[in-house]
Amino acid sequence: MFFASVETDAGEVLNVRYPNGQFGGNPIVAFYTEVNNFCAGESGIGWIRALNQRSNQPLCTLCIPLLTCLYDGYNAPSESAWVEMPALLGCVRKLLDLLKTEPLNNESYDVQSLKDDLEALYETLNLFAKRKARAVRIKVL
Repeated sequence: MFFASVETDAGEVLNVRYPNGQFGGNPIVAFYTEVNNFCAGESGIGWIRALNQRSNQPLCTLCIPLLTCLYDGYNAPSESAWVEMPALLGCVRKLLDLLKTEPLNNESYDVQSLKDDLEALYETLNLFAKRKARAVRIKVL
């Protein structure tokens, strides 16, 4: 089980949580892994390929902010883990829009959980954007 929290350049930290209080993180980590593998040249599972085909920009380009800002909370993050708030907020919004356009057929991956996790992440980022955070990173434990 993974838990995600968002850290800001102002030193604020919030856990990614659903409206019901459940912690987010597992689906984001699984998505990170699949997209990273796909971008490294592996064929990718079917729904990742389908998501890439329906996107108006390559998934590997779209996901750069998300792939850059996640770090393993057991190790010190590098300074390069910080991403600009507008870039990450836009990335997550575009992913949510892509996932909502039409159902993705997948028997081995819970795409709805990914939507829920990304929605919770988006709300957390949006809160920090309103607080004028300029850069963020996501710690996963």
